[in-house]
Amino acid sequence: MWNKIRHLVKIKKGEYSILNAIHTITKNPKPKAKLIDNHIVSYLSDIPPLHIDITASEKKKLLVVKGTLYDEITQKPIPSASVSLNTSNIGIVTNLRGEFNLVLPDSLNSITIKFSHLGYENRELIISALTNQNTKIYLTPTAIPLQEIAVRTVNPILIIQNMLKNRVANYSTASAILTIFYREIITYKGKEVNVAEGVLDILQE
Repeated sequence: MWNKIRHLVKIKKGEYSILNAIHTITKNPKPKAKLIDNHIVSYLSDIPPLHIDITASEKKKLLVVKGTLYDEITQKPIPSASVSLNTSNIGIVTNLRGEFNLVLPDSLNSITIKFSHLGYENRELIISALTNQNTKIYLTPTAIPLQEIAVRTVNPILIIQNMLKNRVANYSTASAILTIFYREIITYKGKEVNVAEGVLDILQE
């Protein structure tokens, strides 16, 4: 079993090559770096990086669930919709063209997958009905009822003064680690030419 160990390291501001950054962070000149697929693997010079190839039998144990989410009325794609498994934390969001692509173990074949987006009715389908095909899925728009609200005038200066007075109590000054999801999509003539994703830990001081 692997234990997740997190270390926070600060280095001086400046321009570093990837290898120089690794040496500076680890304070060790021995590590090397190698590009495998879309990942940078750092390893000690006397221990080569491990590259695992998926065999044909292992590929058969994987399920590919892909498709496109559309508005049932306008027939337009729905971007940034949530595609998630009901009994797991596995999920993804659709891209700008409403497309999604999930690779799952075959043990989840009987699990239900949920499609949701603000302003639409949720839809659930069993994974086995979606595998190994490019499925078109339609969501029905729905009205979201809102409670009655009261609009009144207030003194904006008083609001700012109260905010300044209570900011110490409302905002923590302790350091915290924020985990964020990052996605960058570059499109050319309506097609995606590059997609970069990552999960980042940001130290807030």
